Amino acid sequence: MHKLKEIFKKDSVTAVGLMSGTSLDGVDAALVEIEGYGEDTGVNIIDFVTTPYKEEIRRYIRDNSNTATSSVDAI
Repeated sequence: MHKLKEIFKKDSVTAVGLMSGTSLDGVDAALVEIEGYGEDTGVNIIDFVTTPYKEEIRRYIRDNSNTATSSVDAI
């Protein structure tokens, strides 16, 4: 909790956000700087990149997102 309190004292923080959507095309990563809080929050995108999945990985994710073809061991 102490570490979290230190972060909130800063004027801005830099963070990375990752996302992979339902299209399974790849992983999106955004490097951002966040300033303020509440209604006064501001976000500045520093960089953004998409890394596409290889077809083998896409198929693996799709198969393990389906209850008929997924398994606990695979996940």
